[in-house]
Order: sequence, then C-alpha cells, then structure tokens
Amino acid sequence: MTVLELERDSRLEGKDIQDISNYIISFIGVKNQVKEQTAIAVKEAILDSLSDMLEKMLTSNTELLKKEKIEIVHLLGKLKANKEYMQLIKGNMAENKQALSDLHTASKRMFKKSQSAFGND
Repeated sequence: MTVLELERDSRLEGKDIQDISNYIISFIGVKNQVKEQTAIAVKEAILDSLSDMLEKMLTSNTELLKKEKIEIVHLLGKLKANKEYMQLIKGNMAENKQALSDLHTASKRMFKKSQSAFGND
C-alpha cells in the first residue's frame, strides 16, 4: 500500500465525524437501565476526554472566531453539567446500596430476635 492510498483510506470526512458524534451521544446518555457505577465511571471518563479535547482546541487554535470560542465554552459547560449529573447518579446508587445493606442487616437482626423469642435457636 502506498502512502497516498493509506492517506486516502484513513482520511476522516464529515460523515465519519458525524457518525462518531452519534455514537458518543448515544453512549453517554443516561438510560434507565444504567445500574452500575462502573458504567457511569466510563461515561464520566468520556466526558472528561471530550472536555480536554475542547479545551485544547480553545488554547491551541488561534484562528477560532469569537463566536466559535463562545460555542466551545458553552459546550464545555454542558459537558460539565452532564458530568455532575453522572456524579449525582453515582451518589444515589451508593445511597441505595447502603440502604439495601442496612435493610438486609435489620432483617437478619429481626430474624435472630424472632428465633430467640420462639426458642428456635
């Protein structure tokens, strides 16, 4: 394979970028079935990567127009808000796990008390 063929085959076009964007949007969206903290952590990592990319674009690209810079800053705000939402979900998951653990402990305690009350040790 020549360099020209390699360059032609690996060139990213608008459709490729749009497809990547669609995959990212569908993946980082929070769905009802997200029940594991690890899934949320992966989504947070992707949001961090996107934020890093946009920040690098802002700082290294001197050709950006003021309007484009404002749009990027706006997108950074949205990414930050989504990450905070992910953190809230993780916190709720942890609280729910703790509540279930407390409930399980209480039920064990009640079971032991009922056994001793009826003399079924």
